[in-house]
Order: sequence, then structure tokens, then C-alpha cells
Amino acid sequence: MIDSLSNALPYGELEMLEVYFEHDGPRFFALRSLSLDVRLLAICTDEDDVSVEYLYLVLSPQRFNQVRSGHIGLREAFETSGPWEIWSVIERHERAEPYVNAFALPYGEIPENKLPTPSARLDIETPTAPPLNEQELRSDAVASLRTFAAIELDANGENLTEFSLRNLGNIGTRLQETFDALAQEETGTPTERGAIAASITDGIQMNVVALRAASFAVVLATDKRGRLMDDEHNVQATLERLVALVETGSNPQILVEALRAYGPRARSKVISLFRAVLQAESGLGILVGPQRADPTSARLTAQQVVEAVELIDGVKPAERDLYIRRGTLLASNTLRGTFLLLDEARQQEYSGRVNEEARDQIDGLRVGHQSYVQAQLIERVEFGVTEQEGGRRYTLTSIAEWADPRGPLSPPL
Repeated sequence: MIDSLSNALPYGELEMLEVYFEHDGPRFFALRSLSLDVRLLAICTDEDDVSVEYLYLVLSPQRFNQVRSGHIGLREAFETSGPWEIWSVIERHERAEPYVNAFALPYGEIPENKLPTPSARLDIETPTAPPLNEQELRSDAVASLRTFAAIELDANGENLTEFSLRNLGNIGTRLQETFDALAQEETGTPTERGAIAASITDGIQMNVVALRAASFAVVLATDKRGRLMDDEHNVQATLERLVALVETGSNPQILVEALRAYGPRARSKVISLFRAVLQAESGLGILVGPQRADPTSARLTAQQVVEAVELIDGVKPAERDLYIRRGTLLASNTLRGTFLLLDEARQQEYSGRVNEEARDQIDGLRVGHQSYVQAQLIERVEFGVTEQEGGRRYTLTSIAEWADPRGPLSPPL
């Protein structure tokens, strides 16, 4: 019957693309032309013992994808069609050899009972980008002398290869910050605050080079910035650190223990990446295509991301006592219960809250230059906080005027 249909319609030879509903043969299906870049959507509208009647809608590939994915409803697709894009097609079987009659039909002449209902639509995953391919990444890495990677996300509610720009921007920022922090760990010189050295961030700067379907994948490659090749060893090792962390995420307890091995900056950046993915209600996948090794990958489902963040949020902060033998009280607000203190030996400032006992002790102490004190603090390091100072919080528990280097608040030997 497709041969007869190809002769009856002006689109050359046709072939079946996919069938959505069958009953004694295809009744709702799609065809494509082998000579023209068009698709035809066919819906059965009536049938009897000797004939089957269809409405055919001619679509460009791009518009067909919109209809197939459900972005455009079936009724809307017919309503917004152009001239010669709707055909009435009748397959007749009263003769020994079946034949087809076809004629163009304006939308306004179609009876209401032959049109799809206003709410009818397809709902099929319809990738609009090439599929993500591990070997493609490896080939590109070898050809361009730089490391490739891909971040895989779930385009929830999007059958097309699309993703929220707001969420993608947030995830992209967190991802690059995570790479920067992990690269600093790889060099063995992690810091908790301040700018990371340009020699590190320049080497791990990633550029977006392509989009792939998986359901939504962003392909990345190192920015060589005029260099012949990237720092292959460090880049690969840094990216594979994230692969290892994502891989452990399927068991949140193991992920937490793996994160404990990192400094506060790297730990907080990885957690902030997980939170950004959680906000997008997505899973998280990472694929690394190095130049001289096999690709490595790991993936978490959206539910696994939720479970990982929930466990991270439940980790209690680590606490330790700090003793300041000689410090300068730089600021104090007894009403708000806050302080600012400089440890003269370490030349490090501490600020935070004053507990009830220390409020009476700090009240009346001199503030400013040469206002020396000895003090005891509790340092709390939040496991998953992404604020400044790596999530460290300080509480002043005891303070007095400085008397001698071994004052009563000095820790026991």
C-alpha cells in the first residue's frame, strides 16, 4: 500500500518511520520521504469493510520533532498547518488490487469529528542532538591534543534535547568551581579561602564545545589558551577525582567518607555541585575522554542525588577547642553577642558569637590596639556549608585580660 501512497502523493517514495497505534494494520503512524526532507503524520479518521480514511499532515523534520515530543499538540499542528500540508487519503480495497485516492484539504473543511481532540498529543522522547558517544570523546581528545569530558543531566519533562538555562548556568558555575578546587587538591596545595592561583585555574578551565543527547549532555574540553596541548596528566587526574566521587554517590555513606579526605574548599564545592543538580531535579553523570587512556564514567540518578544530599545535610559539624594565649580584641558588641579577635601568634582573625558565660567576661574589656586578651574558642566546621571561610564558625566561650604567656586559659601540657 505504501507504493500506491507514494504514487498518490507528491513527495516521492515514502517509507514507514514509526507506528503509534495498530488495529488490523497501522492506524496512527509516521512516514518519511526518501527524496524530500519531510515527514507525514497519518491519523485514521474512519473505516468500513472496503476502505480506510486518513488525514495526513505534512511536517518539516523540526516541526515533526515538536509534535512527536508533545511540545505541539495534534490539534494545534493541524490548525497551524499551511496550504497543501493536509491531505485526505482513502485506501480502497473493493478491487482485487487495493488503490489510494488522495486530495489536499484546507483545515477549515475538516469536520470536527475527524480532528484530534484539543488535548491529544504525543509524548515521546525525541532527541534533537546526536547521542553521546564515549569513543567520539576519545577521538576528539586525540585529534585536538586536549582532554574532553561530558556532564550528563536529566531533561525532566523535556522530550527534546533541552534544559533550563537558569539551572544549566548554576550547574556549570558549580562544576567549574569544583574542577578548580579538585585541581588544587591534585597539586597538593589546597587552600580554604581566597583566589586559587591562576596557574591552576588556567590549566583546568573547560570550554563548552558541543551538546549531545543523554538526555542532555554538555561536552567540554580544556581551554589550551594558545598552548600546543593541555596539562594532560593533571587534567585527567582532576576530572577522574570527580568521577570517583560521583561513583561513590550511589552509597551516600561512602561518599561522605570520601569527601572527608578533602579540604574544606574542595568538599564544599563538590557539595554545592550536588545541590545545584538537586535544585534542577536531575541526575548527574560525568564522562571523561582522556587522550591516552580509556574513557571513564560514573552516573547518579536523580533519587541518588537526593539521598546523597540528605545524608550530607545530616552530618554533624566537627568541633575542637582553640586556645589563644595572647590576642588582640579588635571589636566587641555585647548587645548582639559578637566579637572579632586577632591571635597574635598565628596572625589570624576569628569572629563569631559570644556565649552567655563569656558575655559577662567580655563586657568592659578594652577594644583596639594593644588590648591584649587570652581566650578560648570552639571552632565548628560545617561539613556541607558552602559559605565563605569553608564553613568554619567560632563561638567565644571564655576571655580575660592577658596576664602572662601561660595564663589560666592555656591548655594543659
